[in-house]
Amino acid sequence: NEDKSSIGIKKFTPEDLIFEVETQKDNTVLQFSDSYYPGWKATIDGKITPVYMADGLVKGTVISQKGTHLVRFYYSPDSFKKGAIISGITLIFIFIFIAYDKHFFRRGF
Repeated sequence: NEDKSSIGIKKFTPEDLIFEVETQKDNTVLQFSDSYYPGWKATIDGKITPVYMADGLVKGTVISQKGTHLVRFYYSPDSFKKGAIISGITLIFIFIFIAYDKHFFRRGF
């Protein structure tokens, strides 16, 4: 009873990896030998799935159903999103302050 699972690389960049995976068993672990780091996300066939630290070092995910699947790992840290939101809010306050300041000094107060 030989396992004929296979994997093909569709896209391979430092922050976006796409694989076509064919599995013969349910609940197959796909382990990728690249360091696990918070901020990595994964999808299987377009549906979000957890990324786990495998073997204490690398990233992996579980493919719950046998068959052919498109698996994507991508780096999207929440810290970047939080920083962008804080920066945007800060810019809005700066523009409001500048507009208020110009209006305030024109009136001569």
